[in-house]
Amino acid sequence: KVAQASSLQSHQSSKLEACATLFGEAQSRIIISVANGHLAQVKEQLAFIPHTILGTVGGSELSINLGEENHHWPIAELHDLWFHAIARAVEGDSSSDPIPSL
Repeated sequence: KVAQASSLQSHQSSKLEACATLFGEAQSRIIISVANGHLAQVKEQLAFIPHTILGTVGGSELSINLGEENHHWPIAELHDLWFHAIARAVEGDSSSDPIPSL
């Protein structure tokens, strides 16, 4: 049982770390989107500033990879959840499942 508790705590800690990475509001974090044709110029301008390229834009799904965990959601489903969120809340519609949790 001790091994199971330790594994559960490790799993919960991993989930908290993933949420902090994705949704944290720590200071000095900025996300910019750059057209492919301007990527080299922007990387040159950021030469002395710590930065990370997070990914690319395009396709029909949102994919987030955190360490060994991979999460994928169809863009159409995410758009529907976002676009109709207020109407569903007002109407009390709980028939649609929320976005799967990390």
